[in-house]
Amino acid sequence: MKSRLLLVLLIVFSCTKEEEIVMVYPRVKTDAAIVSDSNGSTFRADVTVPGNQAIIEHGFEWRSGTLVRNSALTDRVSLGALNATSFQHKVTYGLIGATSYVMRAYVKTSTLTVFGDLKEFAAGGSLPPRVEAISPSTGTWGDTVAIRGSNFTYLFDVLEVKLGSSPVRVISQKDSTIKVIIPDYFLEKTPTTATVKVLNQQTTSAATFTLLPAEITSVSPNRGGSGTTVVVKGKYFHPETNTVSIGGRPVVLDFVDTGEIHFKIPKETPGGAVTLTVATGAAPLEYNNAFYRVSPVITDVSPSEAFFGDVITIKGENFGRTYTDNQVVFGSSLAEIVEVGTGEIKIKYPEGYAANPSVRVTADFASSTADFKVTLRAPKVTSISPAAGLYPGNEITVNGDYFMPDYFKTAEGYTVEFGGVVAEEIYSSDKTELTTRVPLINNFTSSVRVTIFGQSSPETVSVATVVAASNMPGPNRVGSAGFAIGSVGYVVSGRDQFGHSDASMYAFDDNNRSWARMDDFPGAGRDYASGFSIGNKGYIMGGGYPDERTDLWRYDPSSDHWDKLNDLPFNPVEAFNIQGEIFVLSNHADMDYQPRLWKYNVGADSWSQVALLPIQVDNTIEGKNYFGMAVGTKLVMGILSGSSIGMYVYDKSTNTWTQKGARTLPDDDIYGFEYNGVALIMTSRTLYKFNVTTGAWTEFVTNLQFLGGNNPTTFKTGARTHFGLFRLNNFIGDADPHLRNLFWTFDGQLSGL
Repeated sequence: MKSRLLLVLLIVFSCTKEEEIVMVYPRVKTDAAIVSDSNGSTFRADVTVPGNQAIIEHGFEWRSGTLVRNSALTDRVSLGALNATSFQHKVTYGLIGATSYVMRAYVKTSTLTVFGDLKEFAAGGSLPPRVEAISPSTGTWGDTVAIRGSNFTYLFDVLEVKLGSSPVRVISQKDSTIKVIIPDYFLEKTPTTATVKVLNQQTTSAATFTLLPAEITSVSPNRGGSGTTVVVKGKYFHPETNTVSIGGRPVVLDFVDTGEIHFKIPKETPGGAVTLTVATGAAPLEYNNAFYRVSPVITDVSPSEAFFGDVITIKGENFGRTYTDNQVVFGSSLAEIVEVGTGEIKIKYPEGYAANPSVRVTADFASSTADFKVTLRAPKVTSISPAAGLYPGNEITVNGDYFMPDYFKTAEGYTVEFGGVVAEEIYSSDKTELTTRVPLINNFTSSVRVTIFGQSSPETVSVATVVAASNMPGPNRVGSAGFAIGSVGYVVSGRDQFGHSDASMYAFDDNNRSWARMDDFPGAGRDYASGFSIGNKGYIMGGGYPDERTDLWRYDPSSDHWDKLNDLPFNPVEAFNIQGEIFVLSNHADMDYQPRLWKYNVGADSWSQVALLPIQVDNTIEGKNYFGMAVGTKLVMGILSGSSIGMYVYDKSTNTWTQKGARTLPDDDIYGFEYNGVALIMTSRTLYKFNVTTGAWTEFVTNLQFLGGNNPTTFKTGARTHFGLFRLNNFIGDADPHLRNLFWTFDGQLSGL
């Protein structure tokens, strides 16, 4: 039994020993003979034991200072597989002259690396790196690019690589190849060279690398309004930093990667086809007509006629979603939006805005192209109070509808007209009522029209005035003489604003209130002559410019002929017809300074002095120093001294003068006339009644507004007295020349006297 066990054990041990394989590793010896020059150092080594494994790589490694067992901290040269028993190589990189290094040889099999012993040496220097190619030469961020050449290094800490001015990250390197990653911050727009620095030597390549420009392959959707999310697909977008604009307006990006960008259409984007621009490192990419920004479309505006403050409904599509997303332009003014709904906006008609404005909707800066107009409701006049017995300057109330609010009462385009004459001012106004003052108008009955921005009320309501205006043709003038025969008044001669007198004559037909030019007066031109009429004849006498005149002329309208009569024995100032008898006031005599009153004998063409005016004057009585009128059997005279007016009454039945007191008035623009036995005295703003018996003054009409002055040309046709060609304080250049030939007519029958 024991012999059998021994036999089995011998067999087992015998088999194990026959199958054992012994591995013999190579051995390498570093040669101490190292030859160095400025271009590098030559290393040599011997393989002392070849071993029984193939040498798949051999070479040398070195480092300044102490060599450590870490290939990342040593530079080296790899020479590939080896079949010889010795090897050598001149290293031309990674060495700094006059620097001590340690080096050793190595061989490598498939299972291990065997190193030779360390040798010290002093380096003489090395060659600079050389770049021969960059591959690929185009790419984008994150791509791996190989820089190929020679005299590079295996050491990370002595290698620097840049593209242009941008450092790049090295992911691997050896003596002939460096691989880098294109960083996100590399944004050069043109072909860019590479710079490689090894230790203290560097070189810049002739080869270049170019960033690929972005490409847009699709934009979806390609139309919409503000807030629409747009997806842009393409290539070579920057993974982080992109600037995108649409229609020139920058957008906020919601999502970005290298092949896709998401954003929302900003409300500032203009309407229509717009260009998408993507700036992403390389040159900006423009994608023309990439998106169509839809504009608001108005389909209906109602009502088509409205007034200030009325609510107007605008219907359509592509409006903004909120109040702030929309603007409604009413002409050139923004309207107040009161409601926003789906396809509908409600606004208020802006107060004080022009008639018939165009309506446009702007939704997030895109505007409708079709104009809808809303017509401003025309004002309506229903009544006027008071409506009769009016004088220029009287305040009236106009009632109706669709008038301007008070704070627009002075707006240009808001007017009240009386027979075509615009009132000077609107004093108060609301939607149904306004107040204004009656202007001096051309007819005694005139329709009233209210106009707001070209929209006018129908002329269905009228006012009746006591005073009406007319404009005498011809050059502007003052100092003309006037008289009337029947319903026709005549104005003779006068002086223009340049001081020139002429002999022209004009006739005014009160029946149709029209003027006509007549044949010239045959006497010399003059100013401030005096006129009067008896029966169907008119008379002109005297005149003070350029010479004092005493001639007397008679006019027969039936034959349109003038006759010269006897000269007067005095210098006439003013004539008065007292119950068919002519009395003429003259300047004072040189000795007594008292003005005289003369009576004319028409049949005998002779004159007689009747009374002295009981007042002394230190100047002529001509001009603005007096006014007078015949009232019944009496002549009423007012003599001005400064602002004080002395009143005198002459009674032809007793041939006596009586002083009737004095009065102070605020101005000297004053004149007088008579109607129905009542003496009337007009100042620039007030019409007074003067009691011939008591000398009392009574305000009859106040707040008048029409052209005043003094010493007017006057004539009377029936119940109407006509005044015009007023002398102003400074005639030349003192007033608007368009008003110089204005006449106004007082109709006593309409006055209530």
